[in-house]
Amino acid sequence: MAKSDSQRVAVPSGMVRCVVVTPESTLLDTTARQVSLPLFDGQAGIAPGHSPLIGRLGSGAVRITGEGAGSDSVRRVFVDGGFVEVNHDVVTVITQRAVPAEAIDGAQARGELESIRTSRAVGDHREAPPSGLLAGPGTDRRAGPPLKTRPQPNGPGAGCAIRAPCRCGPGRQIW
Repeated sequence: MAKSDSQRVAVPSGMVRCVVVTPESTLLDTTARQVSLPLFDGQAGIAPGHSPLIGRLGSGAVRITGEGAGSDSVRRVFVDGGFVEVNHDVVTVITQRAVPAEAIDGAQARGELESIRTSRAVGDHREAPPSGLLAGPGTDRRAGPPLKTRPQPNGPGAGCAIRAPCRCGPGRQIW
């Protein structure tokens, strides 16, 4: 349900309000001059007067610049996907996981990264033989019948090397 103008929280002039919410709690509720967001398809910068927006977040840092009056400080909160809504100078970040930069232990993060780099990736089908693009050289990488090798004349009723329904004639297929 939309808030009426009388129910909206007043945001100081030249500032945006940034709220970061997880299922467990409201991690952050502050004002800033600008908020930069990691959208799934690139970065977005939000300043006062930005048009309304709803976007899908990627993984990365939400940068909150100029928190408080006259400050040039930058606060970072790392998020792992989610959504953002921008409306009336309020930036609401809704995410499953958010971690303030100061809460990250550098040594632990480097250890986890090294563990990930040295582990072997395993898919859902561990026992299946390689096929498709992962197969070795000389294997058939296509699904379906083999391609025709000799040229075929095109046109209605003529033979065609296309394997999905096409206009060349009955029973012809496009790859």
